[in-house]
Amino acid sequence: KETEFRFNHRRDNLYHEILKLLRLNPL
Repeated sequence: KETEFRFNHRRDNLYHEILKLLRLNPL
């Protein structure tokens, strides 16, 4: 259960980073 939570948290962070990059560098 703990590892599952950690994985989801990491994925959310990655998603957030991608959104940030897209905002900085619009296609």
